[in-house]
Amino acid sequence: MPDVSGQLSAIGVIATDITERKRIQEQLRLYQEIFTHSIDGVAVIDLHGRYLQQNSVHQQILGYSIDELSGKTPAIHLGEEAFARVGQALCATGTYRGEVESRTKHGATLTLDLTAFTVKDALGQPVCYVGIKRDVTERNRAQEALRESEARWQQFAESVGAAFWIADVTSDERQVVYVNAAFTFIWGIEREEIYQDWSLWLDSIHPDDRRRVKVSHDRFIGGGMTAVFHCEYRIVGRDGHIRWISDRRVRMTGRENRIAGIAEDITHHKQQLALMAQTEAIGKIGGWQFDFLTDRLWWSDETYGLHETTPDAFTPTVETALNFYTPDSRPIMAEAWRK
Repeated sequence: MPDVSGQLSAIGVIATDITERKRIQEQLRLYQEIFTHSIDGVAVIDLHGRYLQQNSVHQQILGYSIDELSGKTPAIHLGEEAFARVGQALCATGTYRGEVESRTKHGATLTLDLTAFTVKDALGQPVCYVGIKRDVTERNRAQEALRESEARWQQFAESVGAAFWIADVTSDERQVVYVNAAFTFIWGIEREEIYQDWSLWLDSIHPDDRRRVKVSHDRFIGGGMTAVFHCEYRIVGRDGHIRWISDRRVRMTGRENRIAGIAEDITHHKQQLALMAQTEAIGKIGGWQFDFLTDRLWWSDETYGLHETTPDAFTPTVETALNFYTPDSRPIMAEAWRK
């Protein structure tokens, strides 16, 4: 700065602290990045509830350009009632979160997961509102279809006469997660009991069969996704009665440690086979048994012998069994089966 004689006597410095301004600029840049690249639809709304700005995803969801939305409220796609409900929540708490029904520009109905909040300045005064929308229409439809499918499945499982169950198994843990009513009827064990203690099933097996069944079960558990389990064994009910069980198990697709099983009470079938064996011993007469509910056909050992085959070599069905008769006899036997 020059003095009265024109000589420089001092230097004046004017400095502005730009740290705060840079911080604000960086914050705005980050907000713009989030706004532009968000996978959700984002819109900015003024304090009167009118659209100011939207990102590209928001436009894809609703089909409206920003020119078409400018000056309009979200009631254009939410309806007045839903718009008022969201507005009341924002005024009361400053936030809103929930699912809302929305209509696109072209008339399609969507379900949106909406999050809205109030943006305030440094003094705590509202500046605008931000709404974040995600289209959950297909997700909700899939969930509803899954619920309906599960309901139908459970209705089926509860209606079958055989015991049906699902369990999670590892090398050192067993946990039954579902059994149907037939399990309780056959075993006499309540659902909550088997859910809490899997070993009740093993304890119910007849002592003479228990080790054999456990070995087969352990081999199945350690055999991977392709392993199969089919075992016939006796159980001793809490009423003291002995029942024969045919137990089949498979691994559930996509769940390596989850298995499903179906167990039939075949006591009557075993009794019939024993009776047939007694008959054969007396008269050397072959016998067979057919279950009309399951379409299963059993031959006695004598019947296998009469047809010169074995259980390992041949599994009889109605169709294959007819082939053992002469061509002239087959139509007669087939007609008898149909009746």
